[in-house]
Order: sequence, then C-alpha cells, then structure tokens
Amino acid sequence: MDRMFYALDVFCENLEEEIVPHLPVLMARLFECMDQQNSIHIRQLALSTISSVATASKANLVPYFNPIVDILKNYLVNDCAVELNELRIQSIDTLAAITRTVGKENFMHLVQDTMNYCTNMLEKGPDDPDLRRAIYSLIGALSVVITDNMTSIFPKVIERLIQSVVSTEDTLVKVREDSPTGGLLTEIDLGDTDNEDDDDDDIGDYQVENDYVFEKEEAIMTLKEFAKNSSTAFAPYLTMVFEEVYKTIDHGQDVVRKAAIAALCAFVVTLHKMNDVDGVKRACTILIPKFVSLVKNDEEQGVVCQVLEDLGDLFKDVGRAALPTPDLAEAVIGCIKDVLLNNTACQFNEPSGGGDEEEADESEYDEALIESAGNLVAMIGHSLEPETYSLYFGRMYTFFLTKLEKAKKNDDPDQRSFIYGVLAECFQSLGLCVVIYFDSLCPVLLAGTTDSYAKSRQNSYFGLGELVYHAEEKSFDSFGVILQALSEAIAKEQNAPALDNICGAVSRLIITNHNMVPLDHVLPVFMSSLPLREDTEENDVVLKAFRMLYQNARPSIANHIEQMLNVLLHVLFKREFSDDEMAANMAAFVKEIRNDYPGHFNNVANSSPNLCAFVQSL
Repeated sequence: MDRMFYALDVFCENLEEEIVPHLPVLMARLFECMDQQNSIHIRQLALSTISSVATASKANLVPYFNPIVDILKNYLVNDCAVELNELRIQSIDTLAAITRTVGKENFMHLVQDTMNYCTNMLEKGPDDPDLRRAIYSLIGALSVVITDNMTSIFPKVIERLIQSVVSTEDTLVKVREDSPTGGLLTEIDLGDTDNEDDDDDDIGDYQVENDYVFEKEEAIMTLKEFAKNSSTAFAPYLTMVFEEVYKTIDHGQDVVRKAAIAALCAFVVTLHKMNDVDGVKRACTILIPKFVSLVKNDEEQGVVCQVLEDLGDLFKDVGRAALPTPDLAEAVIGCIKDVLLNNTACQFNEPSGGGDEEEADESEYDEALIESAGNLVAMIGHSLEPETYSLYFGRMYTFFLTKLEKAKKNDDPDQRSFIYGVLAECFQSLGLCVVIYFDSLCPVLLAGTTDSYAKSRQNSYFGLGELVYHAEEKSFDSFGVILQALSEAIAKEQNAPALDNICGAVSRLIITNHNMVPLDHVLPVFMSSLPLREDTEENDVVLKAFRMLYQNARPSIANHIEQMLNVLLHVLFKREFSDDEMAANMAAFVKEIRNDYPGHFNNVANSSPNLCAFVQSL
C-alpha cells in the first residue's frame, strides 16, 4: 500500500498541471480513503497524496478546497490521542501545501484561524520536533498569502524559530560503555569537525536525532520564506536572523547546510530589495568566501550544487553589489575552475562499491555538479562589468570548446546541449565585448544548428541570435550565412522549443539590422511559425521585432498586420508574457494597430466570440 501511494505521489508531481483532467476521479478516490473507517495509516497516505495533487494542480484544486478543509478540521486539533499524532502532523503538512497553491483570494478567510492554531500549538502544544517542523512549514506558507501583513505575527513566532535554529538537540553522541567516562551520553557539535580525531577511544557511534534535524532545517527554510514573501515586515529581524543562520552553515547534516545556504542568499536579496547596497556588500563580503570554501571542501555534492546554483541566482538578483571587490570575483572563478577540473573534495570521494546503480547515481551527481559550475560561468556576469567579465570568460571558454569536441567525439548529446547553452547565456553579460570572441564562436554555433539532438539545436539557435544581438556591427558580415542556416533549419525543424528559438533568433537579427534581412522572403515564413509553442520567454524579443518593423519598415509588414495581431492577442489571452510591463506594452501596441488599421483589427477581433470578448476587455 505504501508503494502504491508513493508511486501516485511521484506520478502527480511529474504530471504537474497535466493532472487537471484526472482530478475528478483522483479526488473522489482520495476522499474515499479518508473515510473514518479506514486505518490511520491509509488516511495519512491519502493526505500526503492530496498534498502532491495540490502542488501539481495549483489553483485547479479550488473546487475541492472546501471538502479538503472540512476533512482536515477533524485532525487540526490541540489535543489528540497518541496514535492520531502522525495524522495530525500530516494534516498540517497538507494544509501548508494547499495554502501555497490555491491562491490568496481563496485562502484569506482561513488565515486568522490558521495562524491562531499555529501560535497556540507552538506555545501550548506537545514538545514534538516533527510537530513543530510541520507548524513552521504552515506559518511559512501563510506568508505566501498575507505577505507583508505578517508584522503582527513575527513577534509571536520568530523567537521560537531561532530557538530551533540554534538548538543542539539535533545531535548527540553515544560514548562506549567501556569508556573511562563511564558511558555518559554527551552532546557534541557535528559542525565542528576540524579537530576530529578518528582514533578517539571515547567516541562511539553518532546518534543523530532526525526529527530535530528536520525541525532545524524547516525553521531555517521558514525564515527564508519570510524574507522572500514578507521582506518589509521581516526587515527588523534580518541582521539577527542572518547571524544565527550563518552559524549553521557548517552543521554536520547536509540538509541543514543546504537550508542555510538558500536562506542566507534570500536574506541578501531582501537587503537588495530594501535598496541597502552597503548591507548587500557587507553580507556578500562574509558569504562569498564561505561559499567558495564550501565548494572546495564540502564532501557532499548536493551541498556544492546548492552553493553554485544559489550563487548564480544571487548574482542575477543582486547584480554588481554581490562582488564588491576583485578578490571575491577571483575567488568565485577559482572555485568554478576547481569544479570543472574535478579538484574539489566532493569529487575525490572513493567509490563505495555499491554496484552499477550506485555508480550511475554518482555519475548523475558528477554531471549535475559540472553543469552547475558551467551555469555559474554565465551567471557571474550579472555581477561584473562587461570588460571584467570578458577577462574571465576568455580564460574559460576554450575549456568549453575542448569539452564540446570531446562530447562530439563521444556522441554525448547532453554535454553538447549543455555547452551550447552555457556559451549562449554568457553573451548578454559580455555585451559589446562579445566581438572579441565572435569569429571563434559563430562557426561553433552554426555547426550546432545541424546537431542531431534537438536541445543542442535549440541552444545553438538561441546562441546565434544572442551573438548577433550583442555583437551588433561586428555581426553584419555574417548575416548572410546565419540567415541561410536559420532558413534551412526552419524549413525542416520539427521540435517545438527549437522552432521557437529559430523565431527568437530571426527576431534578434531583425532588431539588430532589419535592413540586412530580406524581409520579403523571411517574413512569410517567420509569421507562419508564430505564435510560439513552448519557449514563451522568446515572446519578449518577438514583440520587439514587431515594434521595430512597425516603426521602421511598415510597408514590409502591410500584408502581415492580421497575423501580427493574432500573435499579440494570443500572447495576451494566454498570458504568455514575462511581466506586467510587457503586457502593458503589448496592449498599447494592439490599440495602436486598431487605430491605424481598423479594418484589419475588426477582421481579427470578430473571428471568434471569445476573442471578441477578450479584445473588448483590453
């Protein structure tokens, strides 16, 4: 039975929103499982699956929201029999999952009762670390709903969260019975392993109290959620919380270290949102050397991947304040090279001899580690001036070209697509400095457009567009060969994301120099390939190309006005835009076309009742 529910959980999570058509049957069966006549364990498993369904279906769960809450109320009690405690904890976890997904407007009426329950359980509930973990998760979920209105809540919960963060109850050591100390149970700090003596006769097996570990992890992650969702209200606590969480970054359990890394980065992003540039610089001056040390010395690959990925997000979110001094940038580049060259502690671990399956898992971790480091090569550019970034890129891009040749020789499609993708992501940060590398990289990306692997082609199309866009005049001599490659590709490309990126590349060429694009030949094929199918992030550059043509080459698009309108309205109706500013720009563009071409506009608007109603709502 456990395996069946576990498989169902995984299935729901992987389906994501594709689960929606299956909700009526699935929820009916899960409600049946919650019948009081079923065993406690069955009900607990059903609630866990409801959590997975909520995470996957998001707002589509709303029709089932009230019945679920009615069921949960039976178990969200202050006191319960011992045998029902696990069911109570699972009910809290399920409510937390639902709180995060059903939408603010649907949950707001339950906020006060939910918060009262949480604070009451922290104050008067049993001394149970797993219960506190669940309550922390639910409080963090509430911050998603009420955001900066958490001001009155924080004084009631933050002190308790900090107690869990600094608690030493999560680690104990058993001393051998024959020890001179008499077999006493002694607390230690697993984070302090610098002076560890492997031959210490007094130290026996570590006894890790997992529930306390997970309580500490969740406490840290809840503080991270506060920083992300309630930054203004959380600001007065930021310094204290930063200091306490930082102390856990060397904790003996990798889940705690990973939580600390994620939370500390979130705290810095909050400082950035508060426009505290000096605060960001001070925090990064502390964090960056520590993160570099973790990359080089931590023996857990999962921890190192977490550092590399969170550093990348930090650089993107915070920008140049994240690397206030050259030595910090040099240190990050150094640790990236260490990973790429397999020179970190987590890459030195001896194989455990666990068989083929374990070796495959280790290989996946190795690849994830290299990819995280490669992605950071691109992301660090957000925190550097283009000229400075170019110096570092110049040191490393040849490494990727060598690795690409090896991937071609070994017929490794995933490595090829990864390298094309990393190179493409670097061009924005290089800016005009990309001209230094244009002659070396343009042929590489052109070759990538004929790769047998769709993801490699997709990344190569994107890279070509980015290369042209940022190289500007330097790219003009290559327009012909690039357009020829894209023309051949668009005629035969069957992969939807790859086709979308061809459209993105063509858009970038039009924006860069529309006069060098044979629009009479290109536009009919380009317009017939729109709207985009999957990679909707490229809609931004497609809109810019439309704008460029409308303002500077109006005669060339006169025969495509209705196609253009259809694309714009499709993106608006499907909400396939990157932000509200883009949506506003598109709506304004639609209105401009309506004024300039009322006949074409009416033809499109009246083509379907749904579209007509939507146009009237703009």
